[in-house]
Amino acid sequence: MGPNFKRLSLNITTENLSLLLKLFTKVLPGFKELVLDISASHGRQSAEADAWSLAAKDLGIFLKYYSSTLTFLSMSSDVIQDLELLFDDLPFFPNLKELELLAVFNSKTFSKRASFTKFIAMHSSTLEVFTVKGRPRTATVHSSGTAYAVWLAQAPTGIEPVCSFSQLVLPKLQTLTIGIENHIPYLIRFYPNLSSITPNLKKLTFSESSIKHTRLGKILESLALYDEQNALQELSYICDSVCHATFDMLSNKLPRLKSLTIMYTCKPTGDVDNWNTWPDFCAMMQTRHYPTWPVRYLRLLRASGCGEGHPCESDMKIVAACISPHVVIDTTWKCTCTCTVNS
Repeated sequence: MGPNFKRLSLNITTENLSLLLKLFTKVLPGFKELVLDISASHGRQSAEADAWSLAAKDLGIFLKYYSSTLTFLSMSSDVIQDLELLFDDLPFFPNLKELELLAVFNSKTFSKRASFTKFIAMHSSTLEVFTVKGRPRTATVHSSGTAYAVWLAQAPTGIEPVCSFSQLVLPKLQTLTIGIENHIPYLIRFYPNLSSITPNLKKLTFSESSIKHTRLGKILESLALYDEQNALQELSYICDSVCHATFDMLSNKLPRLKSLTIMYTCKPTGDVDNWNTWPDFCAMMQTRHYPTWPVRYLRLLRASGCGEGHPCESDMKIVAACISPHVVIDTTWKCTCTCTVNS
């Protein structure tokens, strides 16, 4: 491997991580991106705890060699051990622009939260993209508890140490992806702080759980403004259903939006939240026109068993016709399912 090697992706168990990292120490002068998928070794619990502790320390040693060049760090873990150990020994990365953590957050893995929050705060002057989800990339029987939701939503107190996302200020952050799961009561407390946490946010993605129409409206109202308008340019979220009221609300609250992705269960015969009777979706959308709305990318997905969602071209054509002939509809399938969704 020569000087052009930039990205290292490892899918590995804790006991093997230390061994493999030593192979790459000091030999990657152009190294910028690290993607880790860490799995439990399925040994004795005490042995797994020792392997996790050693892996965390060796990861810190490894990354110190590349602290000045690293720009992207992604870590996914299904290990039920203290996540704080991963961040205790990590160095400062002066050029870190993108951070991703996908893990099981519960009372055992995420009880203190201070080291992770401090690590984010250390990079507030450079971080442009941040993703956090309460589940790893690989399937797991474990699930995140309220510790994750509390970390997201805990109100700022101004008292050290900083230990919640709501205490952070990330002025360079432009892209935020959050897996909210089913902790809606905490989400209600979380979103009012978004404008102060991310004053320059351009792209927002909510995954893992459905957001109701009215609640989404309140979230969008809480975002930062630019020239008295919501500055968001890209939005992606999951909901139970869409209807004409969905696009009325989005076009009104997001006048600068350029890209829209929605995954939904169905087009309702009822109100977006209350399921009262509404006329046919197609007929109602034909009465809608959003000529000043700058959306030029549209992706509408029906929820599917694979979890990726299936693009619905007919729905996209109906909505795009209300906006502009220049809207690009994305019909790309990102799963291996063989069925076709036409309506």
